[in-house]
Amino acid sequence: MSLGSILRRAWTGCVGAFHHDRRGVAGVIFSLALVPMVAAVGTSVDYARRSDVAAALQRGVDAAALAAALAAKEKRDSNTAALAAFRSTFKRTETIGAPDVLYRLVDGRHRVTADTRLATRFMSVVGLNEMSISAIADAVYAPARPEPVEIALVMDTTNSMFCGCQWPDVVKAVSSMLQGLKGDGSQPYFVTLIPMSDRVNVGTVGTSSTSWMKGKAPADWNGCFEPRERATAGFPYALDDDRPNSNNDKFSPSAPGSYLPNHVGAAYGTNGVPVCPTQAITGPTNDVKDIESALTSFSGAGTGRYDEGMAWGWRVLSEKWQGQWKAGNSYPSKNGSRRKIAIFVSDGRTTA
Repeated sequence: MSLGSILRRAWTGCVGAFHHDRRGVAGVIFSLALVPMVAAVGTSVDYARRSDVAAALQRGVDAAALAAALAAKEKRDSNTAALAAFRSTFKRTETIGAPDVLYRLVDGRHRVTADTRLATRFMSVVGLNEMSISAIADAVYAPARPEPVEIALVMDTTNSMFCGCQWPDVVKAVSSMLQGLKGDGSQPYFVTLIPMSDRVNVGTVGTSSTSWMKGKAPADWNGCFEPRERATAGFPYALDDDRPNSNNDKFSPSAPGSYLPNHVGAAYGTNGVPVCPTQAITGPTNDVKDIESALTSFSGAGTGRYDEGMAWGWRVLSEKWQGQWKAGNSYPSKNGSRRKIAIFVSDGRTTA
């Protein structure tokens, strides 16, 4: 056999053996697939980091824009306020340098933009070494405008409210609330003060209070009605806001000789009869001075019937009673045209 034949056979055998040898192939395949696998996993990690920093950057520009708008309203420098607010809000340190923050006034809007960069941890294997992040926020200062509102302020004037020194604190708190109501005077509001003891004194606040009464007013009637209780499912003594049109809907006077049988007794103190407060309802009015003046004239009496106080607060606001109060034929307003609020001020004690 010639030397050439020997060499050809040796070469063919080596090449064939290599061709059919499968040992180590998994390692080769894994090595080739490792780079795209790392890139895929790393991309999700880096983008999660980017989203987290982007959210923090957005919070920073939101705070900065609001601070700029408020500063303009208070005659301070908006740019200084915006930068200070951004620095106090954005605390991330993993960005490449501090973010570039810019404040501008654009068409009356206080605009703050921020730009920064974040170094990647895994995506650099595919040549992406950093990611850009931007955020923008606009703010406009809009002064609060008082909305049309009707308020029924039901005040507990029983004995316990005047024990110690709590009544002056009540007057102070209510007066502060009323001053806030005045706003800029651009929106209408009405406030009705309803002093409550065992009964509520409607006095002559209605267009014709005696027309709400069954029969004629007793000679010693001082302005209070007995609760108009009606049995409903599960509530034998329910109160409602029905307007006193028919005799069935009218009220019995709360006066000696006219008390309802189940409304007298030991529960009403030493005299055994319900107390009618000497102070009548004040309002509806849009002059808070009327309410503040009435608050200073109150004195305590009785133990209190809360549901009766709230029932009259309801009637002062109910559209069913439109034209019945001395505030024009459009008061109370139709539901939905003004905000209606009932406030009940009490110490929660009914046994003093």
